[in-house]
Parts: sequence; structure tokens; C-alpha cells
Amino acid sequence: MKWFKRYKLQPTLVIVSSLVILLLLAVQAVIVYYSTSQLMSAKISDASLSQLEQTNESLTQQMQSIRSLALSIVINQNVIRILEDGRWGADIYQQIRSNESITDLLSNTAYSRSDISEIIIITDRMSIYNYSNPNGIYEQERMKDKPYWDYMSSRTEGFLPPRANDIRIDGAGAHIITYFHKIFSTDGKALGYVNINLQFDHFSSALTNLPQQNQTYIVDDQNGIHGVNLQNSTDNMNGTEAQIEQQGGLQGAASAASGQGYTVINIGGQKYLSMFTHPNEYGWRIAQLKPYDEVVAGIPQIMNRVMIASILCLSLGIVILIFFSRSITNPLKRLIQQMNKVGKGNFDITLDTDYMNEIGELNQRFMIMSSKIKDLMHSIEEEQRQLRETELKALQSQINPHFLYNTLDAINWMAIKIRADDISRMTSALGDFFRLSLNKGRSQTTIKLELEHLRAYIHLMSFRYSYRFTYDEEVDEELLSAETVKIILQPLVENSLVHGFSATKGAGALNLRAWREGEDIVFVLTDDGIGVNVEQMNANLKNAAVQDAEQTGGYGVVNVNQRIKMHDGSAYGLTYLHTERGTAVEVRIRAARPSNHTASGEVIQHVEHADR
Repeated sequence: MKWFKRYKLQPTLVIVSSLVILLLLAVQAVIVYYSTSQLMSAKISDASLSQLEQTNESLTQQMQSIRSLALSIVINQNVIRILEDGRWGADIYQQIRSNESITDLLSNTAYSRSDISEIIIITDRMSIYNYSNPNGIYEQERMKDKPYWDYMSSRTEGFLPPRANDIRIDGAGAHIITYFHKIFSTDGKALGYVNINLQFDHFSSALTNLPQQNQTYIVDDQNGIHGVNLQNSTDNMNGTEAQIEQQGGLQGAASAASGQGYTVINIGGQKYLSMFTHPNEYGWRIAQLKPYDEVVAGIPQIMNRVMIASILCLSLGIVILIFFSRSITNPLKRLIQQMNKVGKGNFDITLDTDYMNEIGELNQRFMIMSSKIKDLMHSIEEEQRQLRETELKALQSQINPHFLYNTLDAINWMAIKIRADDISRMTSALGDFFRLSLNKGRSQTTIKLELEHLRAYIHLMSFRYSYRFTYDEEVDEELLSAETVKIILQPLVENSLVHGFSATKGAGALNLRAWREGEDIVFVLTDDGIGVNVEQMNANLKNAAVQDAEQTGGYGVVNVNQRIKMHDGSAYGLTYLHTERGTAVEVRIRAARPSNHTASGEVIQHVEHADR
């Protein structure tokens, strides 16, 4: 989809949507064509099959009447008696008389119907056969070389496919279709066959009422194809090459279709609609071929109309797409223009807010973002102004600590001069406390300097409380060079002295331990004072806001917790612990890499002491 990024949105939407519509219309046209073709094939086939089934029924009735006629000969007792006697139970004279009797019977039966060519009885039980009359007894041995003998000898009755008349020796007679039936003696022994040869023209006359433009065939029980005109029969190899190819294609379709139905077949590069009736009780049925071009003759006109309608729909769709794409791209163009204004510092923007969709949400979000950016810029400008003022005040205030240090140093020397050692030590500790608290304006210090700051405070408080409390410290030396936020321990000791030892007027024991846990440094300060409500204190630390910290006096417990979290993350800070007596608070900070603050701190301390 990289090409989508290189082109403008509106023409891309129109072109892509038009191609999609065109593709859908093409698919629709193909579906309409094939659906219409199948529908027309089904309608035409249903109508043709109904007519073919009626014709097939007439053909079946004709075949049944021939069978009934053959049965009247098969059960004729005179015929059975003559064949049972044969050449063994009658002399020559009697065989001649019997032959004449059967000939008369067969001739009278044949002449009773105009569609019968001849009726013969095929047997091997006579020694005299009369071939002067087409209706008579024929020797079975002379029939065994016929191509249909194997089929006939393996069945009791049936119909033989149409063929040239191979019975008449006088050359008369047209193509025939034969019904045969085996003759049995009274004890069930086979005596011969009665064959009724029908003139195929009369037999297929029922098919003449079918449409002449369609090619109609009779399909026998062996799927042999026989045209109404025998020049088109599969047993006649004198047909044209196209006719033979047509019959071969139809024969394959007949083999595949076991019942009624229709299918489209390809014969010689041309498509045909082939239709088959149900096989009758003899396995014969009627088939019909119809050129497929005639079936779908009306579809091109339909497709032309569909194409015209499709072109109109495509044109209308493109027009609608152009207007629709503009409704999307025009608001985006206006949004880009307003973005350019904001980029140049002009926050006075106007956008459409009456859109209730994604465009409206985008406009609204951009306006909110622009407003926030505007407020943020004003806030930054105000902060910069305040920062400049603060820097100026800080520059001015640098004079005060120097003056304070010099004053404390003068008091210290005066105390030494008059031998007031307590005043001297207290003044010196106070100077160290102020120096380490200010830390030359830096917000971070080292653990070493933080401990020195705490010791200076404890030294001062020892004077105040007349050395009634003790302080014990256990800190790993490897932690001294690590960095930390400054003044995180002194407020905790102050809380212990002011609140924890209030009942004993400053008497008690303080203990500070520090060690490393993985990437963390942990301080635990304990006292043996009156103790606190651990859950309440932890809840206060968790819920306290920044303004609460400011209300504690700047360096209160909440302030310490907030500053550690701001510097190291929400996982760090203060936590009050359960203990059997007094109060225990844990301070957890991130173990940062050692910095140069330690060295600089030592140099600063040395210089300050030198000044004093």
C-alpha cells in the first residue's frame, strides 16, 4: 500500500472506488450471464422434456402392443406342438404341412398390421425350412453369424436396434427394428425364437411431431444412438463426419445420464443442450440435441441492456464519489491550513464543529490540543519569568549565608576566647548544619554529606535536650559515595525528638541503619518513643498532595516522601514499619552511580573550617 502514501486522497478515493465498482459490475455481468443461461436452459429443457416424455410414452405403448402380438404366437399351442415334434416326431410330408401352417399363421398376423415387415420363427428343430415366404420358419444355424445373435441368445425377450433388413432375400423392405421372444415347450424347454420385424419408419413415426429444428434420437438399452432418419444412426457408417461426431458426443452423455435430465455437451467445438427422457421398461428412451446458441439467443440483448445500465451506474457512482470525497478532503484541507497557522504561532483558529463523525472529533481534538499548547506556552513564559526572578533573588541571597557564616565564626572565636566551650561547639555545629543544608544551592548530595548534616543536627539537639537521648549509626562505607536527595534523614530524627520523645522530655534512643538491596539503598530509623499508628501514617503518605507537604513547613515527612518519589520514581519513598516498641520508618532510594559530589563536599568542608 506504499502507492497510497504517494498520491492525494481525493483522486485516490475516486479511482480506487471506481475500479471496485467496475469490478463488481463485471462480476455481476458474468453472474447474470451464466445465471440467465442456466435459467433459460432449465426452462427450455423442462418444456422439451415434458413433450419428449409424452412421445416416449407413445413409443412405449407401441412396443407393448408388439410384445402382446408376439406373446399370442409364443403361447400358440399349435406352434408349440409343431416345434416339439420337429424332425423327430413327423415325417417330411408332415413337416411340409406344419411349415405351411405356421407360415399362414405368421403371414396373417403380419398382414394384420401395416407397421410389420415380417414375422419369423428361428429354430433348429426342423429339417425342412421354407424361405420363399418372408413369414416362416428360419434355420437357427443361419442366424448365428448375425451381429445381434449373442445379445438375443442371452435373453428371453427384447428389442434389437434398428438395422437394414437382413431377413428378406428378395431385397424388399426398409430398415427394421426387431422384437424377439423365446418360445418354450410345455415342460419349459427352449424351442426357438419368434422375431417380429417392424418397419422403422412406422415405429419412429411418433417422433415426427417433435420440433424439426432439434435433432431427435432413439437411445436403446445399450446406449446406442439412432436417428429418426437412419442416415443419422450409429449403425450406419455412411453418415457425415459431423453426424458421426455428434452421435459419439451424445452417446457419451447418454452413458453418463442414467435417468431423465439435461446437460450441456461440446461436440466438434460446438455446444449443444442434450436432453434425455426416463428409460422405459425396455431400457429405451428418447434423446434430443438443441444447439446451445439457440438456447441463449436472447441473452446478448439482455447483456447489452445490462452493460448500458452498468455504464450509467458507474458514471453516476463516479459523480457521487467525487462529491463524497470532497466532503472528506475539504475539511481535512481546512484542518491543514489551521495547523499551518498554529505552526507559525497563530493560535486564533476556527474549525467546523457541526460534524458528528470522525472529522468533527478530529477538529475538536485539534482545537483542544491547540488550546492546551497555547496555555502551555503561556505557562512556560510565566515560569521563565519566575525563574529569572528566582535566579535574581538567589543571587541576592548568596550574600546572607556568607554573612551568617562570618557572624557564627566570630561568635565561635569569642566563645573560645572566654573559654565558653559549649557555646563554641554549638556555634560550630550550627554553622556546619547551615552549610550542609544549603549545599551551594544543589538539590542533590551524597550519603556521606547527608550523614554529616544529620550529625550536625543531632549535635545541636544534644545541647538542647542536655544529652538525654543517644544516637547509634550503622552504615556501610560503600554507600557513602552514592547520591541522594538532600535533607531526607533530619526531618525524621526531628519527628522522633519532638513527638516520639515528648513524654520523656527528649530521653530515648535513636538508631540508623543503612544497607544496599540490589539496585536500592535502604535506611531504617528506629526510636523507642511512644510510637505511631502505622496504617494511618502510611495512608497519609499515600494520599498526601504537594500542598500538604508545603503546609508541613517545607522539609516535613510528607515533603521528604514526595521529593524522593519525584527523583527516583513511585516505587521509592517512606514506609512506616510495625515494631514492638517506638517507631520504625524505612527510607528507600535508588542507588545512583557515585559522583564527584563527595570530593567537592570534602573540599568545601575543609575550606569552611579553614575560614573559621
